Amino acid sequence: MAVEFNCPTCGGTLRAGDGPAGRLVRCGGCLSTLKVPDAPPLPPEDDATTDALHTRVELLPVAHPVANTVPVVNRRRPDSSPDEDERDDEREDAPTGRGRQFWISISTLAIILGTCACCGLAAVVLPDPTWEDYESPKGGFHVELPGKPTPDMAKRVRSQPDRKHDGVEGVHLWTRAENYIIAYRDLKPEKGKPKRTDSEILDDEIKAITSDPNIVHPVNRTKACEVSGFAAREFEYEFKNGGVVTGQVIVADTRIYVLVAGGQFTSAGSDNVRQFLDSFKITDPRLQAIAERRALAKKKENKERDSD
Repeated sequence: MAVEFNCPTCGGTLRAGDGPAGRLVRCGGCLSTLKVPDAPPLPPEDDATTDALHTRVELLPVAHPVANTVPVVNRRRPDSSPDEDERDDEREDAPTGRGRQFWISISTLAIILGTCACCGLAAVVLPDPTWEDYESPKGGFHVELPGKPTPDMAKRVRSQPDRKHDGVEGVHLWTRAENYIIAYRDLKPEKGKPKRTDSEILDDEIKAITSDPNIVHPVNRTKACEVSGFAAREFEYEFKNGGVVTGQVIVADTRIYVLVAGGQFTSAGSDNVRQFLDSFKITDPRLQAIAERRALAKKKENKERDSD
């Protein structure tokens, strides 16, 4: 069933075809990305109304044009010569020109039809993204991206003076108003300060990430996890425009990885966001060796504790 709704940006009426509610569409007038709302419920029908609709079928007669019975009047002047009569006949047979009002009407009609075609007749259903494997030699990681990497991703990240990233990579999907970002930096030694634990570093990072004034709910949820053998924490927050962003912070020895994904029309539990986060793997040989040593040490510690 087609769903009609208004574009909040340009005010045009959009009509989306059959399909699930909540899918993303693009306004044909202003190219804004919108969500298709739920279809309004149908009014209840009783049996009498249903029977009447099925039985009252009327065929209308087809109208045919009436033959022209008006006699053709000979407009030849009684005192005209044959040559003049021939010239008059040529002038009468010549096609009449189109007046100015005719072309104004045609132009107005074309503008109206064009506007309807862009804003009122259809909404473009956005296709699913095409996923690509992405390897970052500089960042030392592998991830799946829903499109080709965007060169200027660093411009889309609000960097803080004490947390300047060494690299920012990912993809911006303008058709969906979504960002898939991997930022990373190496921790600098803090002279005169005690060494922080991984848990303390994760707390500080999430607090800094969610300090944006445009965030309505700084942290909807957090969950401890492990990525490539290192301590990590998953978080989720919501912007004022209604978009939900999900991310992870990973403490890989002396390197911090920050993954964020989502946008204005992204809902919690997005399959695309989940695929992006779950596909991330650390490939830096130095960090992989550290993770292996930690895993062996933890295994040995557990074995000794069990033997006691």
